[in-house]
Amino acid sequence: MKISINTYDAFRFAGIDGGVRLIAEAGFDCMDVDLCFMLSYGDICEGRDSQYLSMDDDALWEVMKPQVEAAQKYHVAIGQAHAIYPTYVANSHSNENVVNMLKKQIRLCDQIGCPYLIVHPGQPTYEDLDNAQQVWDINMNLFSQLIPTLQKSNTIVCIENIFLQYKSNFFGTVCGDPNALCRCIDMLNESAGKECFAFCLDTGHTLLTGHEIGTTIKTMGHRLQALHLNDNDRTDDLHVMPYMGRLDWERMCDALHSIGYSNTINFELLLAKDDMSLVPECMKYTAAAGRLFASRISAEGNETL
Repeated sequence: MKISINTYDAFRFAGIDGGVRLIAEAGFDCMDVDLCFMLSYGDICEGRDSQYLSMDDDALWEVMKPQVEAAQKYHVAIGQAHAIYPTYVANSHSNENVVNMLKKQIRLCDQIGCPYLIVHPGQPTYEDLDNAQQVWDINMNLFSQLIPTLQKSNTIVCIENIFLQYKSNFFGTVCGDPNALCRCIDMLNESAGKECFAFCLDTGHTLLTGHEIGTTIKTMGHRLQALHLNDNDRTDDLHVMPYMGRLDWERMCDALHSIGYSNTINFELLLAKDDMSLVPECMKYTAAAGRLFASRISAEGNETL
């Protein structure tokens, strides 16, 4: 079982080439690349266009080429990528841009050999919290528009469980409910006629919304194909390292073992926002946690618990 980490802090600390080298030296097999810069959060919310929207597939490949070459140089696979977000706002122009960019990012992932693109579902505002049907319709429309592109691709879109925050309160809504997400994924795949969609579990989001980690994993079952492992204290989406918050990591490992999970163990973390010099040591700690989790999730490791 391979272990992986997002590139955010590694690239901030050491640049692209140095960051990938750092990921490799820490002991990771894969990396989770960030594609959010292609249409930023602010661009989407404020209805702005992006230079990347007008680029063709070859031009976008050139943009990603430094990361691809560094990954090849240090023998680190690109295991998954994070798509743009948010994926829905109250602006039709922005929503059209989102769909166009997601299609471009699916094709880009195919080009660089990335098997999974992690996509946030469209989220309601607090005022629309009770309108579950509206949120369902928004997301079925959003993801259905990606099916023709996915049918020609080897990349799978993994829908991530997310939350709605209002003041100091967190809500799961349709976008964080395991049963609703199962139904969404199954209907989309049936419509596509092939497996185009799966699930990405963000453990921190599960913790914030009060969904029990073991039950969530077992409910998702075979649909669970990607991970965003991180911890928090249930007061904010902190994305801290394992055992620095309140997640039950042993229960998570047991549940992943029970469904036969064998894909990559991937972490999505903010490692050292107060002092970047700690990034290398934090990455080594995280890699050690990843190897521990892999041994516990595997049949051999689980039997020794």
